[in-house]
Parts: sequence; structure tokens; C-alpha cells
Amino acid sequence: MKRISLIQLLMLVGAIMLLSNDGVAADIQTLIQKGDERLQEITEANAKEAIAVYEAALKIDPENYEANWKTSKAYCLILDLKTAGLIEEKEEYKPLLKELGEKAEFFADKAYIRNPKGVEALTWYNSSYGYQASSMGILQAIMKGAGGKLKKLANELIEVDDAALDALGYRMLGRFYLSAPFPVGSKGKAAEYLEKAVEKAPGSLFDHYWLGEAYRMKKKSEEARREFQFVLDHPPSADEKHFSEPTKQAAQRRLSRNAY
Repeated sequence: MKRISLIQLLMLVGAIMLLSNDGVAADIQTLIQKGDERLQEITEANAKEAIAVYEAALKIDPENYEANWKTSKAYCLILDLKTAGLIEEKEEYKPLLKELGEKAEFFADKAYIRNPKGVEALTWYNSSYGYQASSMGILQAIMKGAGGKLKKLANELIEVDDAALDALGYRMLGRFYLSAPFPVGSKGKAAEYLEKAVEKAPGSLFDHYWLGEAYRMKKKSEEARREFQFVLDHPPSADEKHFSEPTKQAAQRRLSRNAY
């Protein structure tokens, strides 16, 4: 019988391991694709199913970049649906924001650690952290230093892709300065960042609505009316279709009450 040398044996073992790893990678991609298929239509039920599939992929490879950011995204989509993107902050939202926001942030942070310059990791880290921080209320969030992390993440996203998710980085900063009390808040800075958001994502109803809010708080009535009217007159962007109706309703309330 022909004897196998040590080098040949090592090569054989390496080939088997390579084939095994290729099979595992294929399994992970198959699961991720199944999760993506669930999100072709964004509903709460579909997002929950997608999470289950992405988490199955993460059981095989807990550090997988794509599976982590997509799990975070799915949790954020549920929060979009449940809170309408926080078009209006309500006390009743806080338990949900804490529970799902923390889960979304956990997976976004894992993706961020793997690739801190990845636009997907930064996008959903911003979104998830914004939701999680909102569970504390703006004053409590500022006292706990959440504002510093929020601004850091938003600026990192802007540096990588300032138009990502309808200019999320600029919108995050604009809403932060609009909501924060003096001396942290600034209506002027809020308007500047939200103007940049609209410039980068001119079709986003959400960005136009929040720019209208900034103008309203600055007593710029005609500019505010123009932004709210834009929301009513145009279709939503692809990224906001699943929660656009409450944005239109909020704009309609502003216009019907002449609250600008």
C-alpha cells in the first residue's frame, strides 16, 4: 500500500476544511437571502420572520457583518412601523424603544466593530441608537451623554455617505438640535442640518417635514408652510414608504391649524 506523506496529509486536511468552510459560507448566504426575501414587503410580521432567519445565520457565524447589520435593520423597521419614525414622541413608546432599540443597537454595534467605515453598519447604528436614546427622553439622554455619541455616529455616517438612508446623518443632527433644550439645542443649527438633509435627499418627505418643523420654530411661517405642503403633494421615497402616511397626516395637521 502506498504511504501518504505528512505534506500530502496536511494538504488533504486543508482541502477538506476549505470545502467545509465553503459549505458553511453558502449556508449563511442562503439564510441571509431568505431574510432579504421576507423584507421585500415591509410589515411587522415579515420583519420578525427576517430577524429569525438572520439570527439563524448568526448562530453559524456570530461575527458575520451582513447578518448583523441586517438584523439591526429589521428591528429598526419594526420601530419605524410602530412609532412612525417618532414623528411624534409619546410616553407609551418608551418601553418598546428601549427593548427593540437596544436589540437593534446590539447587532449594529457588532457590525460596526467588524467594519467601522461600513455605510450599512453606520446607517443602522445611527438609526438604532437614535431609537434607543429616545427611550430615555431628550433631557435624560443628554445628561447620560447620549448626545455626544449621537453626534459622533451621525458625523461618521456623513463622512462615509452623507446621502445614506435619505441623508440620515444630517437628519439625526437636525432633530437633535431641534429637540434639545438650551443651551445644547439650537434652532439655527437644526435648520442648517435639515436644509442639508433636503439638499441631499430632495425626495424625502420625512426630511421636508422636519425642515418645516425647524422653520416653524424659527417663526419662518412661509418657509414652514412650503415644506409641509411639499409633504402632502409628493410621494414618499423608497426608504420611507412603510411609514409615510403618519408623516403626511402630521403635515396636514400643521397646515389645517395654520400651525406654522
